[in-house]
Amino acid sequence: MKRFFLILPAFLLLLVFAPSLAQTAAVDSQAVAQQQGRVWAETRKPYFKNTRDDSLFVVNNGDEPFRYEYYSQADNLGFFSTMFFSANVGDVVGPMFLEGYAVLYKIAGYDSVHRIRASHLYIKPDGKSRKDTLQAVKKANQHLAAVQKGADFDALVKKHSQDENAQEGGDLGWLWQGYMIKEFNDALANAKKGDVLVIKSPLGAHLVKITEDPVLDRGRVRVIPLTKRFM
Repeated sequence: MKRFFLILPAFLLLLVFAPSLAQTAAVDSQAVAQQQGRVWAETRKPYFKNTRDDSLFVVNNGDEPFRYEYYSQADNLGFFSTMFFSANVGDVVGPMFLEGYAVLYKIAGYDSVHRIRASHLYIKPDGKSRKDTLQAVKKANQHLAAVQKGADFDALVKKHSQDENAQEGGDLGWLWQGYMIKEFNDALANAKKGDVLVIKSPLGAHLVKITEDPVLDRGRVRVIPLTKRFM
């Protein structure tokens, strides 16, 4: 019995510390895997950049088949946007560590897309019927008439908009042609700075003011991923 009581505290300590020991081991294992991934990536970067056959290089050096992936600036990619859209065609960027994989990306090309900046005054319909939507559009047109007579757009937004960013002037940020809902794509296709117009969308009515002229910019990137599993 005395021997049992000597063993019991050690057993309880094991129960207490085993999870943290396992967690520490997992963190160490992840750090080792990432270091191995960095070494693998850095040794292959120059060869991936200069290879004449991307498909064969990916097959021989990675764990995934050759493919293209497409990313848009409109996707709000965070760090990925900086990494992808500040590079040049042919550059190899990374590595990124995703779910146990180290990944290098080769920039294969860009699509040029128009983007335009706008703010809006949003009117939410009172209900879901067509009549409710038309009533919201009618209100938007009334505000448009007021702007055309000299009313301050920002003041109207702060007073009447039902969007959560009304107090910030209703800024929608940069809108990419082809990546907006159809109603906005169609209405803003030929818009320019200073234009004010009403757009009816599935969400209701929008009084939209163009705050920056359209810019032709890199809107979408095509990349070739090279992936290797390390965990």
